[in-house]
Amino acid sequence: MHPFHTMHCEWVAQTFPEAKLYGSERHIGKFPHLRWEKEFANQEAMFNKFSDDLQFSVPCGVDYISPNEAVHFSSTLAFHTESGTVHSNDTVRNAEQ
Repeated sequence: MHPFHTMHCEWVAQTFPEAKLYGSERHIGKFPHLRWEKEFANQEAMFNKFSDDLQFSVPCGVDYISPNEAVHFSSTLAFHTESGTVHSNDTVRNAEQ
């Protein structure tokens, strides 16, 4: 989950109205009218909801949401333990590849 990727937030919410919508503080600030879940995408509370299937991490040493709108470095990484697949928003990588 990347805090600076916002292009499809409204479309997803409209297309899948029953789906739960998780985002960062930045997503919620940009689209406060959408029905966001209370857990933020970079916080332990959300990580725990999916811990049976996924392990999450946020890179240390950089701002998750940079005050500089031009810096889009960090994101929440998700590791699916059963398949060995890492999802880092723009990248999907299977450990066997």
